[in-house]
Amino acid sequence: MARKKRSKAKISLEVVLAILLIAIIAAVICYFAVPSFKKMVDDYLQRLVQGNDPGTNDAKGESELRVHYLDVGQGDSILIEFPDDTDMLIDSGDRRNATAEYIETYLKNLGIETLDYLVLTHSDSDHVGNMVQVLEAFEVEKAYIPYIKNTSITQTYQKFITALEAETYTAADGSKAECEILYSEIGQLIDSENTTDKFFMAFLSPAEKDNPDGEYYELNSKKDPDSKLRNAVSPITYLEYMGKKIIFTGDVTGDPAERVMKNYETGVYNNMFPDGNGGYYAVNFENGVDVYKAAHHGSGLEGCNSKDFINFLNPKYAVISLDSETAANKGWEMPASTLMESFSDIGTSVYRTDLNGTIVVTVYPDAAKGVSLYLGKQDEEVGSVSDGVAQAAACFVAESKIKVNYFYAEPVCLTN
Repeated sequence: MARKKRSKAKISLEVVLAILLIAIIAAVICYFAVPSFKKMVDDYLQRLVQGNDPGTNDAKGESELRVHYLDVGQGDSILIEFPDDTDMLIDSGDRRNATAEYIETYLKNLGIETLDYLVLTHSDSDHVGNMVQVLEAFEVEKAYIPYIKNTSITQTYQKFITALEAETYTAADGSKAECEILYSEIGQLIDSENTTDKFFMAFLSPAEKDNPDGEYYELNSKKDPDSKLRNAVSPITYLEYMGKKIIFTGDVTGDPAERVMKNYETGVYNNMFPDGNGGYYAVNFENGVDVYKAAHHGSGLEGCNSKDFINFLNPKYAVISLDSETAANKGWEMPASTLMESFSDIGTSVYRTDLNGTIVVTVYPDAAKGVSLYLGKQDEEVGSVSDGVAQAAACFVAESKIKVNYFYAEPVCLTN
């Protein structure tokens, strides 16, 4: 009996070893044959070497505005630290656990425990993917979401809505309060909670949720809306501080860009965003914007990435959030050559999360300092980055070295 047991154990061990060998061989083949698998393994090993610490910038200075374009692969996630010390997260990347862990660790390394504002641009999984995990990790006071009647538009979106409706936060008096849920639409405004750090963030689109000619009406009138309709409700938002202007777009495509240009030219925005002092905040595109977050991961789809809209914005700098390998494997041209040509024609400097890692833009309360930009990593393919590094010695932030997205990076200065 004893010998039979030993023999049986020996056979089981041989089977286990054989299976293990086959698995190792399969993994090696996948590593070299499947780019997305290789990237996943490389990212994991890099986090392991770095102690699983995504790193962070130095703490935000008093009255500074910081925008963190997080490197979440083929997706979007943007953290905004406002000058009044409130915080906003726009989107949450894809559904990978590693992405959720990265976002949570990054925010907590900045000392963030509560999000004053949470924005979901639209229902696609590469934007809503980790929203449930965000709600589990942080208390959220106010959320801006798309007006979607059929909340089962995707299973991931439905789970987010269920979790959001149950979300509470700890109020100033220690009691529990329900998260305030608002719809993203033209006219929504976020501005400073104090009188000294004056900034404002204006929602320029989509059209009002009850507008029969608007994006929400088109989306909700279809039983199974296509990606164009889902993307179109992504808000175009305008953030201004110390005269510096930053535009956010989500995946917006189609008519909203045309609406924004028309509304601006006809003065629709002039009396839309009250400043609390009897006047209105001025949405101003006259001299171009400072930073433009390219829509839909830099795709060539018409709308916000059209040549007309790029010329209208005339951005000094553009940020594209993408994983070009993943996009190429799916047959998408991202970033689109037409978009890059549009940027090149007007002299826009372009930064990409796939090449530069997490990108952090800082606007300083001192007008003489202007704007600086930090990169998670350098890439020899990006000439403007190399040029910026060469100039960093003369920059007022050149002496600081920061760690972002597992890479040490020298700050790159943006001129005023």
